[in-house]
Amino acid sequence: NQKTVEGNYHKIFSKIALNLLGGYFTDNGNFSYTKDSVEYERKNNDFKRFYYAINGKVQINQRSNFHVFLMNSDQKRGSAGSVIWPTLSARREDKLTVGNLVYNLLHKNGYSSVLLNTRKSIDNYNNPESFFLTKSEHAINSNSFRFNHYNNILDNLTTKIMYELKGEKIESTDVGNQDRLTNSIAGEVNISIIDDI
Repeated sequence: NQKTVEGNYHKIFSKIALNLLGGYFTDNGNFSYTKDSVEYERKNNDFKRFYYAINGKVQINQRSNFHVFLMNSDQKRGSAGSVIWPTLSARREDKLTVGNLVYNLLHKNGYSSVLLNTRKSIDNYNNPESFFLTKSEHAINSNSFRFNHYNNILDNLTTKIMYELKGEKIESTDVGNQDRLTNSIAGEVNISIIDDI
């Protein structure tokens, strides 16, 4: 048995564009199969997913705007195991949240943008019937800041600068806890050779 419910809402105001999206999906997932003329049923295959997303744009003036994006997803499902060794009580749950905030600015000779991003994912597994590992959790958090600047100096000369600062954190029962902070900067120069005709 499957069931799907989805919705979408879009609205444009004077300086704001907004889009909302959400949905729910569920599936029993169990099925029958035959082996050596004997019929069996595979159980613990159910699946449920709920999600929503918000996408918006705010026009500040003719040269600048904000763009906002937020998405969340939550999945829960059974983990049936193998045919020989079924796991009728094992469960998995996956959660994901992503958010972006972008500021864009047009200037006389190019454009600049600032991006803030956050991402969080959690993966859980629990099998109370297992003789070994019965529960595991793996969580990843990342946050980043990015700056881009594009400048058209001459008709045939452009430059681009990008800087990013990113922090990542892992909390896991499988691989332990880890933290990392990175930053990077890059530059690019483009020269176009124009031949007179």
